[in-house]
Amino acid sequence: MTGNEVSTPSQTALDEIEKLAQEHAGLGTSDREEDKIQAWVKVLHQQSPELNARDPSYVVDGRPGDLWIAAQNLLIKGEEGIWVQQVGYNYAWVEWPGAAGSGGRPINRYPDKPEHLGGNSDTIGRIDLPNGHQIIETRYHLVLIYRDGEPPFAATINYSSTGAGVSQNWTNSIWHKFNADGSKAPAFKYIWHMTTVERSNDKGRWYLLMPRKGEEKLATPEQFRLGLETAQRISANKLQMAEEDATNASIDAIPF
Repeated sequence: MTGNEVSTPSQTALDEIEKLAQEHAGLGTSDREEDKIQAWVKVLHQQSPELNARDPSYVVDGRPGDLWIAAQNLLIKGEEGIWVQQVGYNYAWVEWPGAAGSGGRPINRYPDKPEHLGGNSDTIGRIDLPNGHQIIETRYHLVLIYRDGEPPFAATINYSSTGAGVSQNWTNSIWHKFNADGSKAPAFKYIWHMTTVERSNDKGRWYLLMPRKGEEKLATPEQFRLGLETAQRISANKLQMAEEDATNASIDAIPF
C-alpha cells in the first residue's frame, strides 16, 4: 500500500473495535459535571444571532419560533415542541453588564429582588442601574427532555420578562397535581408537551415556550424513576444544571 492509499478496515476488525469500545465505555473521558456543556432550550426570535447567516452561531434551517439546543446540536420546530419532565426549579435576579442582548456574562445573582441597589424598577421584572447594568428576574425550570428514538437528556428552560407569566402558570399547574392520598405530586410525576406560541405588543413580536393545556401525561415507571434519580442528584448538588447562560442572548429581542 502506498502513502496515498486509504486502508478500509474489514467488518470483522470494526466489530472487534466496537466490542472493545463497549468493554471500556467512557475510559479516558472526564466524568466531572462541570466539564460538560450544559443544555439550554433557547427559543429563536427574529433578532436571534442564530438566524443571522453571518453570525458564527448561525443555525441552518432555523426560523423564528423554533427551539435550539446548542449542547445537543438539536433544532426543533416550534409547532412540534418537546416533552419535558420537571426535576428542579431555581429563581434569581440576575445582574448583566448591559442591556438585554448586548452580550457578556452575568455579574451577580440575587435570591430576592435587590432593592438595596436602588436603580429604576418601573419595568416589571427588571432593574436598570445607574452604571448601565440590568438586573433581570429569571425563573429556571430544570427538566429532562424526551424525544422519540433518542435517550432523554437534562436541560434548562429559563423565563424572564414576558415569560414570567408562563412560568408562574406552569408552576401553578404542577402544584395542582396530587397523589392518590391527597398529597402533592412530585413535579416529575408528569410529562408536559411544550410548543412555542407567538406573542406581540407595540414593541415587537416574539415567541414563548408554553405547555399545551390538557396534553400533560403521567410519566411511565421508567420515566418516573429517572426523574426521581435526577431530582435527588440536583437536590444533593451532585448534578450541575445550566443556570448561567454564556451571554444574555437568552432574553434577546423579547420586549419588556
